Amino acid sequence: MPHRFKAILFDLDGTVIDSAGDLQATMNVILAQENRRPVSLDEMKGCTGDGLQAMLDKAMRLTGTPADATAIAQFMPRFLSVYEGVVAKPECIYPDMLNFIRSEHSVGTKLAIVTNKHEAAAKRILQQLELANYFDLILGGDSLAERKPHPLPILHTLRHLAVAQDDAVMIGDSPNDLLAAHGAGIPSIILRYGYQLDWPVDLQPSAFANHVQECRVALQLI
Repeated sequence: MPHRFKAILFDLDGTVIDSAGDLQATMNVILAQENRRPVSLDEMKGCTGDGLQAMLDKAMRLTGTPADATAIAQFMPRFLSVYEGVVAKPECIYPDMLNFIRSEHSVGTKLAIVTNKHEAAAKRILQQLELANYFDLILGGDSLAERKPHPLPILHTLRHLAVAQDDAVMIGDSPNDLLAAHGAGIPSIILRYGYQLDWPVDLQPSAFANHVQECRVALQLI
């Protein structure tokens, strides 16, 4: 059964792909260089979602003395340099997500990635996974003056796609995705398999979904 939406906006990490392992491995290289302990996979998941600067800041706080803004700025290019050498593997795509993206693309739904990951990293990973060509726009956390939870990335994406707010939906896994969607005036579906372990009780999306099949159903109901 078809849904009413002309455009679907996706978060990337924790929604389309599970990148926590690759991020953890990269972060632990940087931490080792700084004589700090490694972060666990669950700790890494808790560090993601707010962009690279915040991710590094959280990892430093977890593993010792917090790093100041100057140090974090120096860590960022080092992290990106290590991360650039990581090749994403097809199995990092969440189950049934590839079929979902392909089916929506085949019927003419406009698709976009709206992530807080650096744009170049997002594009590289999507190209490695042979997903990039399905998306009309890939927008990163460094693409604009603001990132999620600010609504600007979603509003920019809607203008680029020439789609009205009533005709678009955001699919993500974090409060940032919901808040950005709400601020932009579009509904949101939150996938519960992502990196947000404890969902804030005061934040309610248009629908929750435990897996992609439930997401398909939610699109028909909201």
